[in-house]
Amino acid sequence: MSSELISDLIRSFLASSKGSIEALTRAFSCRGAIERDAVTLYTFDGKTKKEETYEGSCFFLRASMEYSSPQLTLEELEGLVAARLLEVCANHRLNSTTFEPREIDEMVEALQRPPKGKIVPFILETDDVEPDRYSNNPLRNSIVMSGQSAFPVANVTTEGLELDKHFIEKYDGSLISKDEAALVEQNLREIRRYVDFVDSVKREALNRILRDLSLELRLPQLRMPLETLMNEEKGGPLHSLVQASHRNYKAIEALYLLMGRSMKNKTLLPTVPHSSKGFGSKRAARGRLVFSNGSLATVRVKYQTTNLYPNMADPNDLSFARCKDNFELAANRFTDYSYEATPSSPQFALYALRSPEDGSIWHGVGEYAGYEILRSYASVQAAFRRNLIFAEMKKSRIPEQTPVMFNLDPGKMWKHPVYGNIDAGIGCVKDLSSLSHEVKLVPIPTRLREPMER
Repeated sequence: MSSELISDLIRSFLASSKGSIEALTRAFSCRGAIERDAVTLYTFDGKTKKEETYEGSCFFLRASMEYSSPQLTLEELEGLVAARLLEVCANHRLNSTTFEPREIDEMVEALQRPPKGKIVPFILETDDVEPDRYSNNPLRNSIVMSGQSAFPVANVTTEGLELDKHFIEKYDGSLISKDEAALVEQNLREIRRYVDFVDSVKREALNRILRDLSLELRLPQLRMPLETLMNEEKGGPLHSLVQASHRNYKAIEALYLLMGRSMKNKTLLPTVPHSSKGFGSKRAARGRLVFSNGSLATVRVKYQTTNLYPNMADPNDLSFARCKDNFELAANRFTDYSYEATPSSPQFALYALRSPEDGSIWHGVGEYAGYEILRSYASVQAAFRRNLIFAEMKKSRIPEQTPVMFNLDPGKMWKHPVYGNIDAGIGCVKDLSSLSHEVKLVPIPTRLREPMER
């Protein structure tokens, strides 16, 4: 992409997403002094992973990539572009009230280099999902045959995985290109841990974006919740949240209310225990909290083979998590929590409390995703920051303001020019610059805390 095209993209964003730019600058300006601890994210120097530390006073803007397939999708690409546009425009807006031609040129240059400023976009990668959650993974058959379809991706290995020829033939050009398949195969031979393998493939795609479009989208990253739990000691911040969410009936009831759930059946598990067989799919798990005399006694879990989700190229093609197990755990496995002893996957609304985000970008909520997860996220965030839940935990170094949220306009998301899907790998579109004339972000209203207000 030439500088002229990037300039056009910026001007279009300034026109279509003015409300989001203003909302972010207001959120930054209104939060006051921040004494949050320094934030550590990771970046890559070639293939070498390294830690990078940011001042806690920075404003962290969450973007995301999925581990449910190795190819970088159009949806992910647009989300990253949106994060950079919002960061660059808002950082500029904090220092200037105008967008003169010379200033636009400076913003073009900012998009061509790594982020630099008080607003820091980063990629949150959720490592508790299934490896073929949306039936768009070209390794799908061997994932199932290896017994890992119901594993959380943090625990999946690439040993024995191989490209599914039927998948490649069926979805050539709509979900994956031949070049992307070759890149997947190359990295598959070199990297054993699945999450590292996916990161490597997607990083190569982002290198292509830099070469072809001159956009720097290789943002600092954070894996949660499982890698965070693996690296934490017992009693660490996320461990403490798991403990606090199981402490007593009142704490569990409060969490249920915030997440819009009824205590009648007590089936929502604040954290989903993994099976000794390795299963960890939240969708395949059926749970029940069992109380005795008002206190949590045990947690029952049943894993059974379950359909997951379809891809957009073929809505009838459902992926699935194959599993079968049944077990019960004593309450003290959670009230005195150790991930090493009891591996589990916390609910997103819970572990997002330990993400350093001050703002977040969502992908087409209202059309491509439900409001339920967003409502539970907003409710739990607001209650936590207002000291209404987990009050016994030290939160003095956490900003009080609920993260500001933005949504990619569902009606204007980038789609495959032929098949009309947003989950196509970027290699399926020959001319990516043809997609990038407009990115539209809209602020999400904060009045989404219905469960808390009932």
